[in-house]
Amino acid sequence: MQNPHVKYLKTKNGFHLFYYEHGRILCRHYSEEMWSKPEKITESASPFFSLCQYHEKAHLLYSNADGQLFIASSNDLNQWEHSPITADIKSGGNTKFFLLPTEDAFHLVYHQPTESTGVDALVYTVFRNGKWEKPYQIDRFLPMQKTPFLARRLQKNHIILYYRTGRNVLSAREMLLEPYTMGSLTPLIQTPSPVFDLSIINDDEKIHLLYIVRGMFRTQLVYQYKHTSAISTPRIIWEDNGCESCMVENTGSA
Repeated sequence: MQNPHVKYLKTKNGFHLFYYEHGRILCRHYSEEMWSKPEKITESASPFFSLCQYHEKAHLLYSNADGQLFIASSNDLNQWEHSPITADIKSGGNTKFFLLPTEDAFHLVYHQPTESTGVDALVYTVFRNGKWEKPYQIDRFLPMQKTPFLARRLQKNHIILYYRTGRNVLSAREMLLEPYTMGSLTPLIQTPSPVFDLSIINDDEKIHLLYIVRGMFRTQLVYQYKHTSAISTPRIIWEDNGCESCMVENTGSA
């Protein structure tokens, strides 16, 4: 799920929803057609957090009200161990993180403001052996209002990033984590108005894109897919006013 305030995990034990509410990060479990009561993971947290699972262990990265980063880890999604990690990342509560664990490290993609108004830097760094390694600037980009950027893990050490490289241009860039290798930038779609929010899933054949474009007088929810090098014609699913966010979900097993 792409919403920076809501995440989920699908496991053999059911569906697990994580969300931010009134300074707290909460979790609810869905199984046997029933939702559990909300369980508090942490409080005094910022709205943006990152959730992932690696070798049956879940990891949640969040920052507190002072901008201090923490990693909460759990083997059963009930008991969580919280570990502070020192980082020179000026979160301010608005930084979106994308966390990827490997055998001996945590890989992190995040964004930071630059000297240019409305332009952010997309940054990559690694937390290994109790310390952060030198950060690398991936690119400068124009963050979207609801979802600044998107990232997907394709294979163990292979990810793909999606972000705006122009006011109306969405691009993709692939990256290897180990060894660190940056792929070329590929323009993906060009929209008539700026993209307000974006949701993407990858399957074995296609990249599916669901996004919101907001003009002066109307808002459109649009679907497109990319197959090999071809991109489909935009299909308007809904058109009106007031749509704030969108999500496309892979219904296959996680």
